[in-house]
Amino acid sequence: SSGINAEYGGNVYTVNIKTCKPSNYVIYWSNANARKTYPEHPGEIVGIVEPPAEPSRLLIAYSKGLMIIWNLNKKETEKVFKNKTGIKSVYWHVEASKLSKRFTVSHVDGSLSEWEHEKKKKKDECLKSCTPFSDFGNCDFIGKVVKAKRFSDVNPIIIFSGGLPSMDYLDRNTVTIIQDRRENDFTTLDCPSKVLDFLVIETPPHKKDETFATALIILTEEELLAIDLLDSNLPEFRLPYLAPVHCSPVSFVKYLPNCPNTFPDSALIPLL
Repeated sequence: SSGINAEYGGNVYTVNIKTCKPSNYVIYWSNANARKTYPEHPGEIVGIVEPPAEPSRLLIAYSKGLMIIWNLNKKETEKVFKNKTGIKSVYWHVEASKLSKRFTVSHVDGSLSEWEHEKKKKKDECLKSCTPFSDFGNCDFIGKVVKAKRFSDVNPIIIFSGGLPSMDYLDRNTVTIIQDRRENDFTTLDCPSKVLDFLVIETPPHKKDETFATALIILTEEELLAIDLLDSNLPEFRLPYLAPVHCSPVSFVKYLPNCPNTFPDSALIPLL
């Protein structure tokens, strides 16, 4: 088994988890971006995602708008997606069937686009695109996007950082939750400092391996915030401590459910 690392030059490197040493498996941008269809350097890598139902493949997103499906076994590009707008992040939809073929991309102009990966098609087009705050002018980039579903939801909620109108809100540190786009049910959380990362906590799998979102964890430069997603008013949880988590700089947060019984709690949220 190997871990995966990306660099600003556009290459993907792998590390053997058992030995913690680099392996010889490297995905060079010149091989991955299919020169015949995209001759330019694609920019830095902004996202690497493993499709839930296809562990032998990777979705690799580059900053200039190129995305590819890479086959780890065949060591080749299977599909190329091209977008004219620069990319900041990518999120593959997780559904109960685990056979989701769709993924959402966040862009530098504050827009979101949705794509579908069909193996039979050599080239796939964007299914739909929207800019949540386009009515208020040009928007800042969306740094990260996640879709999640609560038990009572018919459609998933959309959570993203940034994306506000750049003219008036460039100095704000925000995370927006769209509970119902048709009803314009937008809630924007104004955080006290720069948003570094966020994640959604879900329940253990129910029937058909379906999970439901219960809370939103937001890591900022100064503190850790927890939002109750089960309440439509989205109140903040009271944290069980007073001291900030940032005695030393923290840049990453991860949720680990179903931990062994040797731990006092069944789930941990480590900070790095």
